[in-house]
Amino acid sequence: MTGQLKPLEPYRAELEGFVTAPLDPERLRAVSSGTNVILGGMITRLKTRISSKDNRTFAFADLEDFTGRVEVVLWADVFESMRHLV
Repeated sequence: MTGQLKPLEPYRAELEGFVTAPLDPERLRAVSSGTNVILGGMITRLKTRISSKDNRTFAFADLEDFTGRVEVVLWADVFESMRHLV
């Protein structure tokens, strides 16, 4: 575990209780396309962008857990409604 994840340690058991797929790259690749999964972790990087199509803000985030890291996209509808939590 990197030092960066120490703030996540107190939530390890909680994450293991609801996450259906860890962020380990090999295990994520094994998930069938179209399968819904619940991911959890700590956002370690966030980049926002403005859509040229509708001028709304969306974001790219690195989500990291104890097994790996994945980049996720927070489309405008989700990002705008959850921005206060991000």
